[in-house]
Amino acid sequence: MTPRTLLVALGTAVSAAALGAWVGPCVAADPEPRPEMRPQSVATPAKPEGNGTTGTATPPGLRCLTRAEQRARSAAHQVVPLAKAAQAVKAKQGELLRARLCEQNGRLVYLLTVLPRGGKLVRATVDAGTGTLVGGP
Repeated sequence: MTPRTLLVALGTAVSAAALGAWVGPCVAADPEPRPEMRPQSVATPAKPEGNGTTGTATPPGLRCLTRAEQRARSAAHQVVPLAKAAQAVKAKQGELLRARLCEQNGRLVYLLTVLPRGGKLVRATVDAGTGTLVGGP
């Protein structure tokens, strides 16, 4: 074995060892995965109809705006900033996780997903024109 071949073999072995430690144990070495290592099944919902911002669980009369529509409404000063709408939720000791601007029965609302200190997700609805809480926690 030449010195160059030895260096290449050594480099490959070191890389494989480092990569093996990073990737984790080989499946063949652990044929029966422990319960905590078993892959969890994940249900993925079907792609919704329309602009992709409304799901199948949305009530009738609710249509969420696209990014372009949101920018246009904001530029026309038809909605309060999201920060003001989030203040109504933060007053209830919750952390804002997700926000959507939607049209519900002819008026604009922010649909907010909030994580309160209790740990159970809550949905809140804030009037996008005034920034007041109209439904939720």
